[in-house]
Amino acid sequence: MNTVKSRTALFLLDDKTGVENDATALTDLGWTLIATQGTYRHLIAAGIPAERLQSVDVVTGMEPLLGHRVVTLHPTIHGGLLARPTDHDDWVAKGFPYIDLVYVGLYPLEQAIQAFADGKASLDDVLEKTDIGGPAILRAAAKGRRYIATQPSEMRKMLTWLQEGELNPGHFRLSCACRAERVAEHYARISADHLEATLQAMVLSGTLWETPERAAS
Repeated sequence: MNTVKSRTALFLLDDKTGVENDATALTDLGWTLIATQGTYRHLIAAGIPAERLQSVDVVTGMEPLLGHRVVTLHPTIHGGLLARPTDHDDWVAKGFPYIDLVYVGLYPLEQAIQAFADGKASLDDVLEKTDIGGPAILRAAAKGRRYIATQPSEMRKMLTWLQEGELNPGHFRLSCACRAERVAEHYARISADHLEATLQAMVLSGTLWETPERAAS
């Protein structure tokens, strides 16, 4: 077994089912975890040691903004994903954690769009279920050639790979990047298709989507 030391994983998960098992497996290998607030609370309640786990807001020094619209969109997080080994002095000087792995579960946009089609959700409901931080994390992690999982089966495969010695890490990183870009692409396409269909329906019906005006400064 390959024991990993001084490495960091970032967890952003809408569905937290079973994530404590993944977190335990990583901490057993010596990893440190960073998690968004809801995932952090879930993991603490599940018994993940506090010394192995930090909340994103503690790492960034920034509380979630705009009703949690802005959580991980922060230079500390994206710097930690985009930093190269040759950037060591820069990330240390800036205080970034070098993030080696991300586990991202995006907001369930397709479910929200289906609920809208069934008359059970509004356009604003769909808008609030449109994930921004998650896809941004996936793309940054892909560019940074980090280890990436977007669903439980991928995380289980990754844990097995880590435990068995990390064979061909360059190939594994590239395959992670490919999958992450495909997930981000698919998510963006779903959103674009929904917006286009909504716009066409409004044009045909002669209605407009009213949006709040920006408050005066």
